[in-house]
Amino acid sequence: DTVLLERFGCFGGCITTVGMETLAWYRYEGTTDSEGLGVEMERLAAQMGGTIKWPYNDSECLDADFFKLVADHLVQESGVRPYLHIMCVDALVREGKVVGVVTESKSGRKAVLAKRVIDCTGDADIANFAGVPYTMRPKDEALG
Repeated sequence: DTVLLERFGCFGGCITTVGMETLAWYRYEGTTDSEGLGVEMERLAAQMGGTIKWPYNDSECLDADFFKLVADHLVQESGVRPYLHIMCVDALVREGKVVGVVTESKSGRKAVLAKRVIDCTGDADIANFAGVPYTMRPKDEALG
């Protein structure tokens, strides 16, 4: 059984939460597209009517709100068991291995045990909770 825990009320990450317009902003003359999941999502969004032609290259511009439907479709089609509005607040570590996470939601605090945990938090929250060493760039050396 595969479980997907999502902090927000929709799937799609940056596309749906901040309105990113295209997955393939890099698709210009002289570049090579590697295909993969991003292109698959772009094509599915186009098939479902959730894109318009990007004027500057061969990409489709995504409708961020419509892409929520595309992401839901992908999750349902995959057979993944989704949970929305749930936040991981700690990692469960046994003998140096992450074996689950502690979550909080309106349902309260719960533990989710797993054979494998994949940290897709964007900020390595699970790795940090698990005590994995990391390096943080000084603010004056960071992008932006």
